[in-house]
Amino acid sequence: MQQYKYTTSDRLGRYYTKHEISVVLRDALSCKKISSILDLGSGEGALSQPLMEHFPNAKCITVDVDTDTKFPTKYSGHTHYKQDVSDPQFFVKNQLKEQSFDVVVCNPPFIDITLNEELLHLLKVNGYSKIMHKRAKISAEIIFVIHAINALVTGGKLGLIVPDGFITGEKYKHFREYLTQKGTISQVIKLPRTAFEKTDVQAHIVIFIKNKLSDEININKYNEGKLGPKIIIKKSLGVDSLDYDINSTSKESSRSLTLEDLGCTISRGKYNSKQCRMLSENIFHTTNFKPNENRVNFKKDSFNNKESSVIDFAQKGDILIARVGKNIPRKIVIVDSGNAIISDCILKIRIPKKFQELVFNYLVSDKGREKLASNIIGASARYITKSKLLKISIPVEEGKVNE
Repeated sequence: MQQYKYTTSDRLGRYYTKHEISVVLRDALSCKKISSILDLGSGEGALSQPLMEHFPNAKCITVDVDTDTKFPTKYSGHTHYKQDVSDPQFFVKNQLKEQSFDVVVCNPPFIDITLNEELLHLLKVNGYSKIMHKRAKISAEIIFVIHAINALVTGGKLGLIVPDGFITGEKYKHFREYLTQKGTISQVIKLPRTAFEKTDVQAHIVIFIKNKLSDEININKYNEGKLGPKIIIKKSLGVDSLDYDINSTSKESSRSLTLEDLGCTISRGKYNSKQCRMLSENIFHTTNFKPNENRVNFKKDSFNNKESSVIDFAQKGDILIARVGKNIPRKIVIVDSGNAIISDCILKIRIPKKFQELVFNYLVSDKGREKLASNIIGASARYITKSKLLKISIPVEEGKVNE
């Protein structure tokens, strides 16, 4: 049996879904008739029980590595398997048939699994091996999804809950590409950070239809008990990001340019917190951000040529943003004067002079902070990347760029 290494909510990396969210997933599946349901990594059956309430005569199989479900005994078609879904021989060992389920629901554990020859073979035969070259581990979500898609009949639906990185992160762009190759991502719903018990992890519901081809994806946001207005994006945009906020803000301005378009460069400081404490120089670190202060003046006038060639420092006109930690959108300053070394927890945006105030004023506005928040990655440890920042679009007045 696969040995899990975990850093999340319980020893198997599971977050427990609230009933409210399970109902949202069930309704998003929009099933009129179901005869068979498979729940992978079922826990106590939080995702499959709402489906059984609507389809009490369906056959329902739940699978979890160590949990017996608390299914009501009135559902005679329910069977529970206490098995490991990450096993490459999962179907054979459990005498389950592939391509035999109308619906699969899945809230995989947020953990990494050590790759072995059997798992590599599973990835290869399912068209997922190229991106795993020379990698030692794989996210459990990928194995679960491969099994889920194999379990579905043609036209069958997968209801999946995944963390933010699979929706927006560059690291898992290949995951989104894989789904679009195997069928259609029909809908994505961004959930509130309160979707799981005792954590504020950012997650999304993904509805996938096997072997159906479509060039459009519906994206919604669920908040305060209801779905917001949907937006429709092209599949090609969805491969880049399926996040509701990122895609909605990209539509809000007829004239906007990304930081990259504006000629900005972004760099990360080189010194960690321990090194910062050992250096005699003043270092700007995340602890130096002050509430309600978004402009800073540094005492050091300049660095000599030798110093400036080996250190990363901030100068007048640079914007500094916290790279990691809580409340990143509230940790933004512009340098009004002086120079300072920055820690590796800081990202420095160097902007052409004529755009400095334009970019800064937008980033510290309510809309700018919302856009930054929508680009933050991670569950318990949150961070924003240089590549994400460069793709943030800034509304620009007509003619402003060429002034």
